[in-house]
Amino acid sequence: MKPLDPFNIDLEKTTLIEASAGTGKTYTITTLFCRLIAIGYPVESILVVTFTEAAAAELKLRVRQRIFETMAMLLDKECENQNCKNQNDVSSDYNDDELVLFLHSDQDVPLICQRFSHALNCFDQSSIMTIHSFCMKILKEHAFESSSFFDIELVPDRSMFLNQVSHDFFMTHINNLDTLFLSYLKLRQITPQSFITYFDKAVSRKDLVIKPLKKEFQDIFHEYRQTLKKIHQTLLTESEQIVQLILNHKGIDKRSYAKRYVPAWLEKSCIKLGLQGENTLFKMTEKGDALYKFTQTRIAQKTKVGAAPPEHELFDLCEKLLKFNQVFENNMISFKDLLGIDKNRNVSLSGNLEIEPLELDADVLVENYLRKLPDIKSSGKNIFYNESLVKGTKKSNSIPVFS
Repeated sequence: MKPLDPFNIDLEKTTLIEASAGTGKTYTITTLFCRLIAIGYPVESILVVTFTEAAAAELKLRVRQRIFETMAMLLDKECENQNCKNQNDVSSDYNDDELVLFLHSDQDVPLICQRFSHALNCFDQSSIMTIHSFCMKILKEHAFESSSFFDIELVPDRSMFLNQVSHDFFMTHINNLDTLFLSYLKLRQITPQSFITYFDKAVSRKDLVIKPLKKEFQDIFHEYRQTLKKIHQTLLTESEQIVQLILNHKGIDKRSYAKRYVPAWLEKSCIKLGLQGENTLFKMTEKGDALYKFTQTRIAQKTKVGAAPPEHELFDLCEKLLKFNQVFENNMISFKDLLGIDKNRNVSLSGNLEIEPLELDADVLVENYLRKLPDIKSSGKNIFYNESLVKGTKKSNSIPVFS
């Protein structure tokens, strides 16, 4: 690897410069920028990109300052050579500047100073910016070629803001909910981070209506626990009767309710209830917990056409449990209402999006919520997303580029 000498770099070729922190990258960039101006590149044809807005602003200031100081020192040295040095001119201490000595050695100084002066006058047209600002500029200038909108806007990173809103929302609206529902949220992997993923789809999107429509939060947790108690008691006392009822029924599909499976399903459900008690959660789907197979819905599906499905209290209780699970789903959807969105701008935790024209900006989702936030004071309670409840979660057309 060759040591860097900014005065020996061929500006007509591509050069890769590797440097660590504190090695003078900014000084080198300003030197190369001045060299390009000196050989005839207009200031608007030179691209300098960096990562942050602050770095871009500082770099722009440093480049302009270097052009001005270099021009002043060149004029000072030219006057000195012509014995016209004035006491009010720039101090002769600047005459040792390497860039000034390099430009003054074999260059047309008056022409260089003229180019520097023109660069300062046109400096507002310089392209010293962040990477994303440059991309934005290109998209706007070449909207037809890139199939971009003329009125696109550069949206800042909202990750920290959305993270704060989500955690504040959980602290104020979810922390004190019933532990049974908190367990259900854990089962569904609903955390502050996952919540951000849901409503981040709507922020700054003016063309989206997010469905389903409004759902009311229903407190059915006491009734749910009472139903579990009845199911557990029924399994303890009537399991054998239920097995015989199903196996002896002529209309039910024996491939779906085989002799070796039915007792095992009942036993497995009973054991789970015995271990987890009244806060037991069942996944009431075909590929979920075995208790789903004893719902009236599933039994009716597996009964031959024309035959009446078997009846038992357990089947009614399991059907009720299936409906409770749907209520839990609706309760999750109802969280959107706490964000203060009107009925046409709903947040769906299922993530289904439907495009329709809107009158309101989606930023209302966050702004309305923030206006509703009360003062949050620290408390000794563990919120549900803690570890206790949720686990981890020149003249040519070429453009020199410096970064």
